[in-house]
Amino acid sequence: MKTKLLSNSWQKPSGIIFYGTVCYGILVSIYPDILIPDLSVSVPNYFGLQNPLFNPNGGFWMKNNIIDELLVILIITSGLMHTFSKEKQEDEMVNALRLAAMKWALIANFTMILVGTILIYGIAYFQFMSFSLFSLLVIYNLKFRMLYRQHLKQ
Repeated sequence: MKTKLLSNSWQKPSGIIFYGTVCYGILVSIYPDILIPDLSVSVPNYFGLQNPLFNPNGGFWMKNNIIDELLVILIITSGLMHTFSKEKQEDEMVNALRLAAMKWALIANFTMILVGTILIYGIAYFQFMSFSLFSLLVIYNLKFRMLYRQHLKQ
């Protein structure tokens, strides 16, 4: 089966953006007051109209700092582009490495989620699940790059 992948030229810039935004996201979660610039804009409040918990001021529009949304969009798009970019020498062995990395990442990610579900409670669990949203992409990319480098050394 022939898989459709992005051009190899996307690999390096998407990797730089992906790993950079993941590192920035980790730093922002540790030091939110220092590293988050204020980029507040008015956004539509679709889900808070009926629930005062989500929108205490009422109304359709609300002020929101959109840095976190932009960070999520950057991590997901650059991570997917980095994941689905061709290697310089794309062959059946590279496809086998991709499959092995995906299997490994799925097992590691869901094991981490199971352990976190057993050990973490309250608002910390919400934070943990937010991180697990990106962990599959991160684990896959790191594992694939590691397997690919080992393959090139042989």
